[in-house]
Amino acid sequence: MPSNRKHPRLAKGGPMSIAFIGGTVIDGTGADPMPETTIVVEESKIVEITQQTEFGHDVDVYDISGRTILPGLIDTHVHFAEWAQWLITSQKHPLSYLAAETICRMRATLERGVTSARDMGGLEIGFCQAQEAGLIPGPRTKAVLVIIQATNGLTDFMPGVGGTITPQGLSAFMPGIPTPWANGADGVREKVREVLRYGADFIKIAQTSVPWAQQHRPDRPCFTPAELEAIVDEAHRAGTEVCCHVIGYESTDSTWEAIQAGVDLIDHGSFLDDRCVEEMAKRNIWYCPMFSIMDFHATRNQNPMVNPIGARTLELTKESFKRALAAGVRICLGTDQPFEIPWQGREIKFMIECGMTPMQAIVASTKSSAEALHMDNLVGTLEVGKEADLLVIDGNPLETHDIFCDPNNLQLVMQAGKPFSGTLAASFPKPPMAKVVNFYRPF
Repeated sequence: MPSNRKHPRLAKGGPMSIAFIGGTVIDGTGADPMPETTIVVEESKIVEITQQTEFGHDVDVYDISGRTILPGLIDTHVHFAEWAQWLITSQKHPLSYLAAETICRMRATLERGVTSARDMGGLEIGFCQAQEAGLIPGPRTKAVLVIIQATNGLTDFMPGVGGTITPQGLSAFMPGIPTPWANGADGVREKVREVLRYGADFIKIAQTSVPWAQQHRPDRPCFTPAELEAIVDEAHRAGTEVCCHVIGYESTDSTWEAIQAGVDLIDHGSFLDDRCVEEMAKRNIWYCPMFSIMDFHATRNQNPMVNPIGARTLELTKESFKRALAAGVRICLGTDQPFEIPWQGREIKFMIECGMTPMQAIVASTKSSAEALHMDNLVGTLEVGKEADLLVIDGNPLETHDIFCDPNNLQLVMQAGKPFSGTLAASFPKPPMAKVVNFYRPF
């Protein structure tokens, strides 16, 4: 419970100091839990991790005995604005409505404990900048903007969605979102440069479509080896990394070609053989399995043609995950969530069911995911000097494997030292009113 003391520094407009006492700390590094440990937060940072429980009047003390405190979750594969990828078939609402829906998704994701994320297609960079500036709530977000793909690639025809282009050859794109198509070694180099010019943090490509795309052979490689090598070379020259969507269904050829070209992350990778995982481990390639999206397609996608294909792909993903885990491949959390919230709890539960210990799953969802996003200097672990992105959980996530599936177990979501959601958030002092920004800029 919080103390009843007034916070003099807050009243004077100074930095707010908070001490969480009595809880069990899981710091995200994989170290053993630390019972009855105190974390002190000042402004946006963790400033102390200690056994101290008594503080002066300049610190607000919150007793979280019986609860667990751990880093905010990090989802390395979300789609807050997937509609922007197939805008031509998203004509029911004005763009302003779709933008508002995107902001609601960002807020809801933060409310469920995801304090940082990477949007993997559709989100225009302005949303990321608005979140960083404090204009809209949401995870601190990096973005790829668009999925680079060959003509007749991943998003052109998506069953149940519509796709990027209509049968009449019509397409539409938001300002700030490049077109997705690129062909030939020179063409893909140009597209990488264009996407980076628009502000992308990472490059994402699609080496396969989805297994239920009827116009494709399920494992058809969309890019040639020469195109893949050109993409990777151009991205690496610019100092960024390549994330590769590849869903193996009948063979590993597409995945193997992407690995050999030097991509930095395999997304989905539903069909990985020993050859693939050994090479991924050797090259330090990240793996983001995303059980949740295949579970959705297997059980809740309203297109009955998709259900059995999703079910088989889910089982392939489980087997591939076990191989990757045994081979020492670096694994990060991703959900591919554009439809339902929250999926992160299901993803953690799947990881545990497929061989990770609960502690390994927490590390994959925090520290490892921060490393995959190159944000580990800021977030991912509870350490002095890092941003105070943390969760207070009612219960023990090492014992209750589905604890993240129920948002009611989240007592507090804090991002950069600011309480955001959870029952405990209401007991914090109300922060000062934000200054009104004058948006008038004379010419």
